[in-house]
Formats: sequence, C-alpha cells, structure tokens
Amino acid sequence: MKFAVLTITLFIYVSSIAQISVNDGLGFKIPAPKNFHSYSLYWYPFFRYDGDTFHVKKVLIRKAEFENALEKKVTKSFDSEITSTEESFYKDSLLIKYIRKFPGSKIEEIYYYKYNPVTNELMSAKGYQKGKLIFSEEQKRIKDTLVTKSFSDWNFLLTKGKRLVYFSNDSLMQTNILFRDCKSQPEYLIKKFNAKHLVIEEIDSSKGKFGMTKYAYDSLGRLTEIKEIEDSVLRSITEYKYGNIQTLIFTYRVYDKSNMKQLGKQELQQFDKNSLLYDETINYDKGEESITVGTIIKKFYNNSRLMKVEVYSDKKKMNVYEINYE
Repeated sequence: MKFAVLTITLFIYVSSIAQISVNDGLGFKIPAPKNFHSYSLYWYPFFRYDGDTFHVKKVLIRKAEFENALEKKVTKSFDSEITSTEESFYKDSLLIKYIRKFPGSKIEEIYYYKYNPVTNELMSAKGYQKGKLIFSEEQKRIKDTLVTKSFSDWNFLLTKGKRLVYFSNDSLMQTNILFRDCKSQPEYLIKKFNAKHLVIEEIDSSKGKFGMTKYAYDSLGRLTEIKEIEDSVLRSITEYKYGNIQTLIFTYRVYDKSNMKQLGKQELQQFDKNSLLYDETINYDKGEESITVGTIIKKFYNNSRLMKVEVYSDKKKMNVYEINYE
C-alpha cells in the first residue's frame, strides 16, 4: 500500500514536469469533463477607456479533446493562430507517450513513459527535442526507499537531481529528500499522517527556510484549519466553515509575535445536493490602516462543470472566460 502511494506521488511529479498544467497560468483549472468528448475555452478581454467598458469579441485560446475522461489532444491558439499542440497516448489508462509542438518555432518535444508490468509503477520517463535528450527520470526501489534520479537540459540550463522517498513502517510518516547539483544543501519534505491517512503536518525546507504546515480536521475528515509557520513564527491561518449549502474559507495573515491577524483572502463555495454551483475568491491587499479588495475571481458551474470565470481587479471586470462542452 505504501508504495502505491509513492507511485502516485512520483507519477504526478514527473507528469507535471513533462506537461503544461491545465490552468496554463490562468488562475483556475478545468477538470476533465464526464460524458463529454471535448471543451473549448474562450477569452473575453475587457479594457477601460474614458471610464467606459468596451467588449472585445471572444477569442478561442484552448481546445481539449478527451477519451474515457483522459486528455488526448490539446490545441492552444490566439487570434486564430495555433501556438502549440499537445497529444497524449495511453495504454490501459497509463500515459505512455506525450508530444508537444510549437508550430511557430517548429519545435517538437516527445516524452516516453515506462511502467512496471506487474504493479504499474512508473519506472522511467524521458523527453527529447530534435533527437536530443532534454529530460529523464528513473526510479527504483531499494528496500523501503524509493530512489529517483532526474536530469533536465532546458534552454541550456543543465540540472541533475536525486530524490529519496521513504515511508515509515506504520505508513504515518513520509520523508522526501531532494539533492540538486546546483545547490549545496539538500531539500527535504516530511509529511505526517493520521490514522485515516490525512496529512496533519508538513515540514518543508524548499524555500531556504524552516517551513511547517499543520492541518486540522473534523469528525467527517473535512479540513477545519491550516496553520503555516516559517522559522518558528506563525505566518498565516486558514479557517473552514461548513454549512448545508455553502462553505466559507478565510485566510488570515499573521504579523509579529503578537499574532495580530489581517484578512488576506476569503472564498465562498455554494452547492446544490453536493454539486458545486458557484465559487468566489476575494484577495485582499495589505493597507497601512486597512485592507482593500485586490483581485476577485468568480467561477460559475453547472452540474459541477466549470462554465464561466470572471476576473475583477479593483472591483472592475477585466477578463471573462467561457467553457463550451461538446
């Protein structure tokens, strides 16, 4: 069981390197749709001119095609020109090949994935550009430790790394140690779990500081609180409040040793019979005497499918995204 968790962890790690994430830096993700073969993402930019808003025709920026809820092909474009295409190939629902092309520069990247034929554990991943190896990752198990060696050569930036992942015998602690040839000290991530295998504490050194995150849950296994600590100083608190048809999430910045709190972000989620209908996130900017509204992101759903996203800045609508499913 413990190594099944390890395999999932490393598969996500490798795939995230080899592929562009679904959100593409937009600030939101589009889950794979059920019972649909594709979706098209349109962008409606808004601009301000002499205090008035004028509307620009919608622009297709992404089209994704699916098969059995697996992303098969993604075409990205802007102003009617294709900027990149991505194709994924699967065998028994496992990603075995991924191709990314950039028509404008005629660059093509190809990635291959290999798995253990018995356990389906990821064994290796390699990426090539014009026949040159630009990325590789191989993993093997040595007793109770999973050892992963990685190599990347992107834009003349050559890096090598080695990751060790170890689970305690009771599976309640996971230790990740990452060695990079470009850093003198290794990075570590230690996770502690409760009996339900929900993470309750993380210790992270990846930012060059001692970081700790603590998680609390209710009797139903729902998050109730997250505390982020940096160099033994409490930096933020996130609180979850659950109702019958909505969930409220508040994130507070914490300053000084007095633990003075200031609201940094709040999120409202509304449901209908466990189906998400609406999600609104408000980010607040720190002011000298008070907080001010920064960015607002509103998401509209239908049967838990993301249909529309509105982005506001300084309470003014700046961008609108629309997703059409087929």
